[in-house]
Amino acid sequence: MRVDLQCAVFVCLVVGGRITTALPAGASATIVYTDTLPNTPLSRWKSQLRYGRPDSLRNSPFQSKEAVEAINFRSDLEYYSAVSFGTPPQTFKVMLDTGSADTWVIARGCPTSKCANHATFDKTISTTYRNGSSDWQVTYGDHSFAGGLSGWDTLRIGALTITNQSLGLAMYASPQFTNDMVDGIVGLSFRGASNNPDNQTPMDRLVEDHLLPEPLFAVYFPPRQVASVGEFTFGTVNSARYHGDLVYVPLSRKPYWQFELEAAYIGNTVVDQRVQCMVDTGTNVLLVSNEAARAIHLQIPGARETHSDGWILPCSRSTVSAAPSALPGANESTTVSPALSSMALIAKSQSFSPDSTHARRSDLGPALTIQFSINGHNFTVPVAGLPLEPVKSRPGFCYSGVAGGSPRWILGTMFIKHNYVVFDHGRERLGFAPIRHSSS
Repeated sequence: MRVDLQCAVFVCLVVGGRITTALPAGASATIVYTDTLPNTPLSRWKSQLRYGRPDSLRNSPFQSKEAVEAINFRSDLEYYSAVSFGTPPQTFKVMLDTGSADTWVIARGCPTSKCANHATFDKTISTTYRNGSSDWQVTYGDHSFAGGLSGWDTLRIGALTITNQSLGLAMYASPQFTNDMVDGIVGLSFRGASNNPDNQTPMDRLVEDHLLPEPLFAVYFPPRQVASVGEFTFGTVNSARYHGDLVYVPLSRKPYWQFELEAAYIGNTVVDQRVQCMVDTGTNVLLVSNEAARAIHLQIPGARETHSDGWILPCSRSTVSAAPSALPGANESTTVSPALSSMALIAKSQSFSPDSTHARRSDLGPALTIQFSINGHNFTVPVAGLPLEPVKSRPGFCYSGVAGGSPRWILGTMFIKHNYVVFDHGRERLGFAPIRHSSS
């Protein structure tokens, strides 16, 4: 995940290794519910899903062998993990991406000069590799691409071994990929999001081969000031990584990890409500609608919308988290659009309210947060953490961790850095809890 400082108008966002464009709006609203996951041993998930069991049995003690490190680099802009393909194993830095379903790696023989900066997969030395029957290619919304050969081989993620995993061997790729640090992508969305939906995703294989105690994985991405290494856990939930109980919400639309957000606030200002969201480890920011982006930045001191760099903020954490002030061009700092004003009335009538610990706007101090209401619980992102990389042409300013342009919101690593997320493949739901910054 990174901000491409060469892009104009808006901050460019990498989603699953490529710069993204706005995605279509999601599906209709669904009912949400909550359950608590105490630490208890698990029996095999397949029979439990078939015959049913209490939700109180759905958590297991954390087992380190199921943890896969997620290395934080470029100041929280990207996380990569080490996986291997083939026999004997060939190791690569990949993005474990919940926003896509294709799995691929740069191949030996890629003629692009910058491929030489990457580890490349050599199929000729793998005894388990099988050729596919067709070429492989994936093209993303901004016309970035990768392609080459298709095949199957063994994939190892941590202590997990997946045989006959479908794999794209990239013989060519656009600069968004070749200029990046990662060598490929492992897609963790549902197979319908794949360039070839007939191919099984790694999670499909893990579930089908009964390799997990539970058909889920969970993500812990601590901010860099806390730790440089996060983790994915497959088949288990690590209760040492979060506070309180997990709050679950069913998916509103596959093939993405998408749900309905009840409401979003900054301080006491309602930003939007009843919004379709997806959780994406391959996006570094909070990607929202243009209206929501403006409503959020109107509450942040010194925030500006520029033609060349999109929304920018003072780099000082203390400045952006202090009491709001008016933006250039706004009549008052409290100004929001008529549509957002009506949303505030609707939200109030439906008992949506920001966290009671937050004061009114005139009293807001360093605890200013963006709040996301999910199943009656609020999950926060501190405004002090929004400044990203410095804007070279504007000393003292950084790119904002909130960007507009998407009717369907995307909660990227900016959200995950502050909230533990469970991706429950078997029950088709997401779980959330506030992150714990240490195991103590």
